[in-house]
Amino acid sequence: APEMKDYREAALRIIDGLAVHRLTVGDLYAPIGMTPTEIRDRLCLHLPLPEQDADFLLATVETVLREIARVVSGQFISHSRENDQYFLDLKKDIDFDALIEQRAAALDANAINRYYYEILARALELTDSAYVPGFRIWQREIAWPGQGITRQGYIFLGAPNERSTAHPERDFYIHFLSLSNGDNGLKHMSDEVYYTIPAPPQDFLDVLRHYAGAREMSTISSGSNKDQYDRKADLSSRQFSTWLRENLLRFYQVTYQHETLSVAEAVAKHRLSLRELSFRDQVFRLSGAFLSS
Repeated sequence: APEMKDYREAALRIIDGLAVHRLTVGDLYAPIGMTPTEIRDRLCLHLPLPEQDADFLLATVETVLREIARVVSGQFISHSRENDQYFLDLKKDIDFDALIEQRAAALDANAINRYYYEILARALELTDSAYVPGFRIWQREIAWPGQGITRQGYIFLGAPNERSTAHPERDFYIHFLSLSNGDNGLKHMSDEVYYTIPAPPQDFLDVLRHYAGAREMSTISSGSNKDQYDRKADLSSRQFSTWLRENLLRFYQVTYQHETLSVAEAVAKHRLSLRELSFRDQVFRLSGAFLSS
């Protein structure tokens, strides 16, 4: 790109550095490389920057790396999302990540929301068949605080007006609403708890879109290419589960009987501790506190 012309020498130096690093690894095809921080420090890069600052230089190195990948259409250079390393990938003649991004960019809001529910089901460990075929509803038990027993109810991924009538009736419904955040006929009954994420941050959307794009590409691929997309979807799913576990308190809201609180406010209100719990168990403990109040 014209705006990157001043960084051409740096880009060539980075490529040379990655090539030399590749020769120092026992296996030429091992997915091992250098992080942007290591590239900045080990290659002693000096760029024409408006501000001579280490963090600004790091951000510029990351931009140059992305531009290198774009210029070569993603071939022969890879980026590990797990450890942030860039490396020369001598077998990479198909840019899977670029195809995933292109596919994800073409998906509409309904499709993204469908994959949100799919990846959310994994994070909530809803791996068995839905309780009612054709609906995203599962029967579960949660602890009944102070009673020493559990309560039976349902988790539904969607709004009340989208769910079937589940029989027999149980003690509770836990809802996760769509990313569009419409009220969709919330009933505010004493047995219903609603979770929403009103302003999804960019890292949330990036992982979700990558998962959606990988799942879409998997459905139209076969053989080793399909396996590659499935692996990328699985990695995104695990990253998403980790994000949910670490960020439920920061970004989600919970609504119970006309009162909407951030999850952090709800935890403080009910004097709960969610530390060290899985995402599913965080949701179960918080929902149990509301339903017992």
